[in-house]
Amino acid sequence: MTTSLEPLYLISPSQFRVHKDCPQLHKYIYENGLRPKQREKKFEVGSYWHELAHFYYQLIKAGYKIGDPLTFSAMDTKMRNDLAEVKDDYLGVLCQVHVMFRRYLERRTQEIDTGIDIVEVEREINFPISDSAGIHGIVDLIYRRRGKLIIRDHKTGENQSAHSNESLEMDDQLLTYACIIYKQYGEVPDIEISWINSKTDYKNGATNDQLFRTYYKVMTKEYLEAFWTYTEQYVYHMQTVPAIRHINGYKCKSCKFKDPCMFELRGFDIRNMIQSNYVHVPRNHDYRKFTEIARKNPVRNNVDKPSKDLPSGRVTIDFFASKT
Repeated sequence: MTTSLEPLYLISPSQFRVHKDCPQLHKYIYENGLRPKQREKKFEVGSYWHELAHFYYQLIKAGYKIGDPLTFSAMDTKMRNDLAEVKDDYLGVLCQVHVMFRRYLERRTQEIDTGIDIVEVEREINFPISDSAGIHGIVDLIYRRRGKLIIRDHKTGENQSAHSNESLEMDDQLLTYACIIYKQYGEVPDIEISWINSKTDYKNGATNDQLFRTYYKVMTKEYLEAFWTYTEQYVYHMQTVPAIRHINGYKCKSCKFKDPCMFELRGFDIRNMIQSNYVHVPRNHDYRKFTEIARKNPVRNNVDKPSKDLPSGRVTIDFFASKT
């Protein structure tokens, strides 16, 4: 028996990565729509950091200046509004990300963003790859520097060694986006990762090299065309080959689905285990803003249209006091 994708099934680069690690894990997450009930803080930190970055680069695109007090004030307003709206059990994440983003604004943006011309911020992509499937994803930033088109992906985390200039040649997410941008724009973009350290508890301060890194790779037409052919072939593989477990002692021991996978492999009924330890989430779960999930009231926190209104009245928290 083979598995098949439903008509117009949208696949994200994250799905490719999970499927290559283990098709059975892909089945649990993307076909069955399961997530562990216990939240994973690292994903919340990354999600909220991306939301602030979206707001910030929309400000820059709208005409705000890099390093200008007005820009810091607008970001300060956004952050304090989020603090007032988010549930108490998410406040730790907000405070951590606010520290990260302050460091990014004060110590990084002028170095990497001066002279850039922003084309699009968080560009949503839906692009067909076969008659039955398409690619879906969010490109963090598309910009030009000295006329060259560049795709930037923001990465947060404490493991700086997870990225390198060489590893970009094998980065499914950025390469997939680069292929689609190449097809849509008619020009080859370069790819870039901007890494931001999520660690905030340095006792003696931290250097810029400890907090930030940029990884860059020049792309060619030939390489992107070859990678797109490979991607088409892999989608066909996903559609036609049954899901099997990639059993690996090192990877399996840290997998969030290790227990149901092992019990199912032994022939046990895992329905009660799934019901007790996992929740079903909507297919658009990975693309919801952090503050849509964490708000006290279930209404959309609209950050798509930055306001130029500055903070007014007495404030109790000033994240950018050094800039005012």
